[in-house]
Amino acid sequence: MQARSKSEMKPIRKEILNPGNAYIELTPGTRVKFHFQTRRSGDSRIIDDSRRMEKPMELVLGKKFKLEVWELIVQQMSLNEVAKFTVHKSLCAQYPFISKTLRDIGKKAEERRHCCGMTLQNEGIGYSDLDELLQHPAELEFIIELISIELPEQYEKERWQITLRERGNNFYKASRYAEAETCYREAVGIVEQLMLKEKPHDEEWQELAAIKTPLLLNYAQCRLIAGDFYAVLNLDPRNVKALFRRAKAHAGAWNPTQARRDFLDALALDGSLKTTVSKELKAIEDQQQARNYLSLPPILSLTVTFAHFLVLLCSLANAFLCGWTLKKLLRALQRASRPVVNPPGYQLAKPQHILQLSEEQRRSFVGSFDRVLSDIDGVLWTLEHDVPRVADGYAALERTGKQLTFVTNNSVRTVEQCVLPEQIWHPAQSIVNYLRCISFQGLIYIIASQPFKAVLRDAGFQLLDGPNEFIEENYESLAKHIFDRQPVRAVVIDVDFNLSSPKLLRAHLYLRHPECLLIEGATDRLLPVAKGVNIIGPGPFASILVEASGREPITLGKPGRHLGELIVEHYRIEQPGRVLMVGDMLAQDVGFGRQCGFQTLLVLSGGCTREQLLAETDPRHIPDYFADSMADVAQILGEGPRSHV
Repeated sequence: MQARSKSEMKPIRKEILNPGNAYIELTPGTRVKFHFQTRRSGDSRIIDDSRRMEKPMELVLGKKFKLEVWELIVQQMSLNEVAKFTVHKSLCAQYPFISKTLRDIGKKAEERRHCCGMTLQNEGIGYSDLDELLQHPAELEFIIELISIELPEQYEKERWQITLRERGNNFYKASRYAEAETCYREAVGIVEQLMLKEKPHDEEWQELAAIKTPLLLNYAQCRLIAGDFYAVLNLDPRNVKALFRRAKAHAGAWNPTQARRDFLDALALDGSLKTTVSKELKAIEDQQQARNYLSLPPILSLTVTFAHFLVLLCSLANAFLCGWTLKKLLRALQRASRPVVNPPGYQLAKPQHILQLSEEQRRSFVGSFDRVLSDIDGVLWTLEHDVPRVADGYAALERTGKQLTFVTNNSVRTVEQCVLPEQIWHPAQSIVNYLRCISFQGLIYIIASQPFKAVLRDAGFQLLDGPNEFIEENYESLAKHIFDRQPVRAVVIDVDFNLSSPKLLRAHLYLRHPECLLIEGATDRLLPVAKGVNIIGPGPFASILVEASGREPITLGKPGRHLGELIVEHYRIEQPGRVLMVGDMLAQDVGFGRQCGFQTLLVLSGGCTREQLLAETDPRHIPDYFADSMADVAQILGEGPRSHV
């Protein structure tokens, strides 16, 4: 292969297509306008062309535009010059998001693709060419025509004119909601374009953000009147009316978990709803009890009925002995008629081993789920050995049409070391997708393993870690290693085999900044290293940061609520009860499945013994079923051993 010349190795290479009139030195605050075309290097197909958009691109230098390379490019140009710049892919990581923002300007808010977490990895950002560029970064060619240069002293900074807002308000007062919605949408688009010129969180950017917020709320109100509360909550997650209406919709469709969450969120935002929300929650509870009662096996239904009878006899006896009035007696009879799901002395059934199910129960079990979410460590293998014949179980499930996904907390093993990497969810990649989704810009302080860090670095994020060296045991030495002025905007914590007190102290200091995020990967309190042998996991150390900082973490590992919501959203799971969660840990796997409303199967091939399972008393950690290993699944499906894994 021919070696590349030094010029070809430069991160930015310029080729003048048409010389300009005169070179003007650009100072911070200078406003420039330019047209641009974007292509992959060596590809004639155009990705973006500003002439197809409403206006040329505008930048104010020194505002730290998200694609900083454009600031560098225009400073190399003369007025009216046309030049082609070939830019290394490492400098173009943010281009897909910039392009998406420019393309979305003017679109209805609900037409814009909003992605978060794992949705970004699997569904993209809404444009196939940008998705391809995001998945496979490449050198880009920008053809730039610099058409205007205005030095700071030559122009008066634009002031936002509220004409569209006033028109929207007038339409709204006249009940012309469609016209009002159009005005607010156009106004939001203009503000977003202006915000692109400013450095995020600077004074000018904050002023525009303050203008954008009421416009979005006004737009949301128009959508709410149209009955589109989902679109409203995408725009304004704290909209009380939309939360309440969505809660009612969830209750009507019998999604009790989501309904309760929305009702409680609405109450947290508006305390005056206490009475109304209490009634709604009571109605859900009553309906849940009725459903539980109807779903009990006949023998248990008989037990409940007999319990009602005993309560009735006691009420009549009290009435006779105490001389109750008729009104008091009727109240007692009303209480006695309420469903009793767990009568005194009744214990929840212990989980059943799947090989002890009857033929009818086996058929019912296999037919009760469509999707399988499976842990990896302790299920497919342990640190000591591979679990025998687990492939038979998974193969049998896939042959019966079950959809299979692996959900692991282990980002220490690289994805290449795991089976079916395209089907795996692990914390490092989930965090990358989340940060991309929020267009995260800034430095990350990370406490994690080297493979975990590599995933974030390969995604283009700047990481800071350490201290990794020995620190003398005095406060002066400690202070030198934990106090600094680094602009850290996120702290990420996962498994770190070299975790130390100075690392936690340093992370805690960064979290004093109100805009610094706290993101957790794995939160396992214990990690199985051998049969019946567990060591302390990352969970207790992450808890130290949570407690010390008082911050609500973003948890993207099991049993985190955030991860569960991402999975349910990504796979559009409407019936959580038709999902089977398979794992080897009670708190992490079974607890995760229970929290999400999934069925749960515990396998005894990893971190939990049969004795620990039978001794468990927390109902949140008791599985529906258990098995020695996934090989048992193949057996109940009528398939003998086929392979060894």
